[in-house]
Amino acid sequence: MQMMLFDVTTLYFESVEVDELRAFGYSKDQKYHCTQVVLALATNEDGLPIGYELFAGNTAEVRTLIECMERWQKSLPADQDSFVADRALCSDQNLKNLEAAPRNYVVAMPMRRSLNKKEQAQVLNATLATPIPLEGESVWVREFDWRGRRLIVSYSSKRARKDRADREAILQRLQAKLNGGKPKVDKVTGEVKPAKANGKKLISNKGYLRYVGHTDGGGTYVLDQEPIDADSIWDGLHAIVTNDRTSSAGALLAQYRRLWIIEESFRTIKHCLAVRPIYHRKSERIQAHIGLCYLAFALIRHAQQRVKLAQQAMSVEQLRATLLSVQTSILEHIKTGAKYRMPSAFSQDASCVYRAFDLSRSLSPSLA
Repeated sequence: MQMMLFDVTTLYFESVEVDELRAFGYSKDQKYHCTQVVLALATNEDGLPIGYELFAGNTAEVRTLIECMERWQKSLPADQDSFVADRALCSDQNLKNLEAAPRNYVVAMPMRRSLNKKEQAQVLNATLATPIPLEGESVWVREFDWRGRRLIVSYSSKRARKDRADREAILQRLQAKLNGGKPKVDKVTGEVKPAKANGKKLISNKGYLRYVGHTDGGGTYVLDQEPIDADSIWDGLHAIVTNDRTSSAGALLAQYRRLWIIEESFRTIKHCLAVRPIYHRKSERIQAHIGLCYLAFALIRHAQQRVKLAQQAMSVEQLRATLLSVQTSILEHIKTGAKYRMPSAFSQDASCVYRAFDLSRSLSPSLA
């Protein structure tokens, strides 16, 4: 089965100027003070690129999928029969569009946003009684019918530990803010009064808001235990929705976990290719910059694939270091002035890369 992995990221500018492409929006690089663009990318399960699209920086992730599918419809490979995406792309309209394609899909579902209260209660009260092995751990699985689609809910103890740790980190940061500030000293009586939490600072972070409540005094903020307890019952639970009626739950969960490939692709584009920050101002130059980086990414991925098929898998960093190690020194005879080409040592990794591209390299000295 051939898969198409789809995800979205943001690329920021060292600028605050806004135009039809550059805009302020939700930044995945935590650069909220900078304008940005939104990059949608699709690859296959080997990381080979299928396509990309660029959107204005204030475009919501959920809106990118429909436009990408419309633009790519004619060029998508016919054997790309499974579409995989994360929960930010989960909407009823997106799922209907994929079904109309027609195309099988596996999309993560944000259960607390997509399920109504009755459906949430059904998921939480169900017994996840089917353990399956998945990437070295036992994952408990239960299936539900959701609007004519398969809803597969899984529980992982590893995920539960991470969910608890993530929430505890948020609560610790929040408590530090609630306890922050310098105590005030009454100038007349000399009485020391404890500092009050700055509610305006807390309100700026929506992730904190659900855990914050007012005391009876109205001006003091405290942790609200009720939403904390409500969140904890979801620890370790994860859901995917699919229209695939034939594949096993384990196979579909394994497909979803392949999304790490496109996340690694974004790291390659951002770090190895240094696609951001972007310093261009004109729209056509921004488009050209992203296009050149995408072309470089495609060449890197195809080079990795050829090397992998030839002998071994190499990371982008390993491939780059291997090629940089292939050097030649020019030596000059002190009497005759003749110049000689002296090849450097040829590593096993370098030899593998050369064979993958049907290249050869002489290790014998020669006249330059």
